[in-house]
Amino acid sequence: MSIVLRIAKPFSANAMYRSFSYGKTGRLSTIKSKDYRDWQARALGLISSQRWRPVEGPFGLRIELPKGTRQDLDNTVKATADVLRAAGVIVDDSPKYMRRLEVFIGGNDFTTLTITPLEDDNDLDRSGTERAL
Repeated sequence: MSIVLRIAKPFSANAMYRSFSYGKTGRLSTIKSKDYRDWQARALGLISSQRWRPVEGPFGLRIELPKGTRQDLDNTVKATADVLRAAGVIVDDSPKYMRRLEVFIGGNDFTTLTITPLEDDNDLDRSGTERAL
């Protein structure tokens, strides 16, 4: 059974991290940006207020972005997968677990995430796409 969650527009991967130099050597360090940490906290709050059970095995992820989204679709995946992992909805977003990914712009004012557990590789057809998501 699929899990359907709603969150605000995902954060862009282009703005997730901030780099700065420190010390006499000017060593470079990278940290999560404040805006990204704030977005992640809001997304975690929204996810925790919805009903779901953790997906412990392979899954397919469908990300339906809000209408009028101007972000590059691929830049929305990293923050979305990371927040699902942080919330405990999924174990990991590695290929061992995330076996299918679909990202598109929908007709709503919010982002809809659909996580479909896959029983085994028989849930994927020979081309590597899921039969029914």
